[in-house]
Amino acid sequence: GGGGGGAQSDARSDAAWGGLVAESGEAFAEAAVQLASNAAVWERAQAGCRRLLAQLYAREANLGVVRAAIESARVGLAERRAGDVYGALLWQQSARSTEFFSRWIELKERQKNDT
Repeated sequence: GGGGGGAQSDARSDAAWGGLVAESGEAFAEAAVQLASNAAVWERAQAGCRRLLAQLYAREANLGVVRAAIESARVGLAERRAGDVYGALLWQQSARSTEFFSRWIELKERQKNDT
């Protein structure tokens, strides 16, 4: 990609990314138009993106990491919950507000029935 504008596009293909890379607003706009209007450029970018997604997020490569994270969260759940003062406070306040709302409804119904 060149520098100062002119007729030549500053956007360039990036094999690692799979799409186009631009270093200026003008080059970005040109790349967007190129992707939208040129089927071959779009298909090349799409294939590169699919390849990149398969490489970075392959089920086999990531499933072990996800399972380990879930197991770690499950094992330490009681300790994390015990240390979550703000979460406990919010739960307590939510329960209290529900209780007072229930009392208000009960009083309202009682007043309606008394009249």
